[in-house]
Amino acid sequence: MDASRAKKFKDMTDEDRAAWIIPFTQTSLLKDQMVNLEQKNDGVNIILDRTNSNIKKDKVSAMGYGLWYIKTEIDDVAMRRKQMTIDQMLKVGKSSGQKSSLSSRITFHGNRQYSSRM
Repeated sequence: MDASRAKKFKDMTDEDRAAWIIPFTQTSLLKDQMVNLEQKNDGVNIILDRTNSNIKKDKVSAMGYGLWYIKTEIDDVAMRRKQMTIDQMLKVGKSSGQKSSLSSRITFHGNRQYSSRM
C-alpha cells in the first residue's frame, strides 16, 4: 500500500474501514473453504467432500451456482441471436422484389424445438 492509500485508510472512520475490508475478508473465507475441499470422481459426476467438517462449503456452492446461472444466461442470449425463421432462410437467395409464398411461419430454435405461428 502506497503512502497516499495508507493515509486515506488511516483517515477513514471505523465503519468505512469495515466496509472497505469486507471484500478482502470474503475472498479469504472463500479461499479457506476451497482449500478444505477434496475432489472425488464418480463416473461423470464430480463430488466435493470437506476434509475438515468444521469448515463449511457454502461460499463455494454459491459461487458455483452463480457461475452456472451466468453461463445459462449467456447461452440463452446466444440462442436468441441464432433464431431464424424459414422465411428468412428462403429469402437468402432471392432478390429484394420477390416475396415468400409461405402462408405459415415456423421458427426453429437452437435447442431443436420449433413453434408454428399463423
